[in-house]
Amino acid sequence: MSVYFEPPINPGIDHFLGLIPFFVVLFFVLQFPVISQVASDVTKIKRETLVKAFFCVCLFVTLSEIFNYLDKVEVINIVEKKEFKQVKGCISHYEQQTPKPGTLIESFVIKDVEFSYSNYDVGPYFHGKLHNDNFIKNGQCVSIDYVFDGHKNKILKIVQ
Repeated sequence: MSVYFEPPINPGIDHFLGLIPFFVVLFFVLQFPVISQVASDVTKIKRETLVKAFFCVCLFVTLSEIFNYLDKVEVINIVEKKEFKQVKGCISHYEQQTPKPGTLIESFVIKDVEFSYSNYDVGPYFHGKLHNDNFIKNGQCVSIDYVFDGHKNKILKIVQ
């Protein structure tokens, strides 16, 4: 048995290290108005508008990272408390749909348990961006750990 997918979960403080450059630039923009004034002169946009826009970008990125972190903590709690289900069997009814260009939705069934994901899904659960091979196909026998989130089954782990 080999693991095909298992989420890389490391919810340490280093998760937020990518935010440091945003905060450094924000500090300089707020502390030294001449920096934002130069950007204002170049773009012909009022300095106040640029500062507000950059602040909103920083806020959006920060909130995005916080929610990403909370998703990882949620998965860790699910795994530690063993609040997931497991199904073993062979994949059937595998389908790919492209409702619009650039979008790929894949779905399959194992023993009456339905799974669906797309290349636009994000987070620590299995999604379309995490594989580009033909591993998921009809007849492939696997063991899947999953959790139902109220809308659909989300895959925590796939073992061949």
